[in-house]
Amino acid sequence: MGTGSLVIPSLYPFLYLFAGRPRCFTAAREQKQEKKFNHLMLPELTDADLYRWPVEGCTVIVILFIATGEDTEAMLFAALFRDGACEVILRHWPDTALIIRRIPHAQRRHRVRDRRR
Repeated sequence: MGTGSLVIPSLYPFLYLFAGRPRCFTAAREQKQEKKFNHLMLPELTDADLYRWPVEGCTVIVILFIATGEDTEAMLFAALFRDGACEVILRHWPDTALIIRRIPHAQRRHRVRDRRR
């Protein structure tokens, strides 16, 4: 992994994260064909904490195409919040139920103060 960082234009208040191979590649390709570029892919969920996610201040909508355990999902939530996501919405494809996690308000205020320094 390189030391550079990926910059997502601020016009995207949210990002899709398609997780789980091989369907994550198909979903990303479909988004690109529709001229939508606010998405990322994660073929293997166990790798989530290895990346620095370009999600500062964003809502991240995770679409999981594979079955996972609660520990793996918790690791994904932690990695996204570590890198600045303000909200993570998780959907197990093709279920319609959503799991929503938000960064606690006190942590949000603390982050704003830290960025001003």
